[in-house]
Amino acid sequence: MPTTAVTREYLETIYNLIVEGDPVVGVRLAEKFGVSPANVAQTLERMQKDGLISMPGRGRGKAGEGIELTEQGKEEAEALLRQHRLAERFLVDVLGMDWVKGHEEAHNM
Repeated sequence: MPTTAVTREYLETIYNLIVEGDPVVGVRLAEKFGVSPANVAQTLERMQKDGLISMPGRGRGKAGEGIELTEQGKEEAEALLRQHRLAERFLVDVLGMDWVKGHEEAHNM
C-alpha cells in the first residue's frame, strides 16, 4: 500500500525522535504537526494496521506512550530520509540553492 504524505511525515518524525532518544508520544506529535490528539490517534491506528508502527504502551495506563517503528516502518523511514537527503544535496550542490531553501524544496519533493 503506498504511503500518504501524512504517513511519510509521521514516519520521518517518529524515526528522528527515536534517533534523538526522545520519547515518542501522541501529544508530542500533535504539537509538532499542529493537529488534535484525536487526529494523531487516528493516524497512528492506521499506521499500526499497515504494519508500520507498534504501540506496546497502549492499554496499560500509558496511553500515547511506547510508539515504536516496526522493521517495515524503520525501513520505510530510512528510505524516505535517504531520498530527502539526496534531493537536498542535488538542490544545494548541483543547482546552487542555499541549504535552507534546498531543505524546504526537498521536503516538498
